[in-house]
Amino acid sequence: MNIKDFLKQAENWIENPVNNSFNPEAAILIIQDELKKEGADRKTLGYLLGRIKSIQKALLTLEMKDWVAIDEGHLAIGHRPSAQLMQDLKLQGTTHVFTLLSEKEGGKEIESLAKKHRLNWLWFPMDYNK
Repeated sequence: MNIKDFLKQAENWIENPVNNSFNPEAAILIIQDELKKEGADRKTLGYLLGRIKSIQKALLTLEMKDWVAIDEGHLAIGHRPSAQLMQDLKLQGTTHVFTLLSEKEGGKEIESLAKKHRLNWLWFPMDYNK
């Protein structure tokens, strides 16, 4: 496999590391070997190496959600997401977060967490006082 194909596979794994057959341990070795070569793109390879190691570490404490298949997608229901849970959701391939919280419960705060993790955010502000 050439390095361009390998880099593409690594990038795909970074976007969806949970449901992917990519081998991050082998990738680390390949990147380390590439970094030793004359003219290696150290900036790109170094960044990729850091991302792979960071995601490997995050996967060790990943809070898995119980996904239910619906049509061509999946749905998981849970509590108000923390910053850590947002990261875990992103690692599991989540694309959207739908919030059913009032403004008093911090529903609007979820927007910044979603943006930070490049997730689409939908909010139905619940008003329990009516």
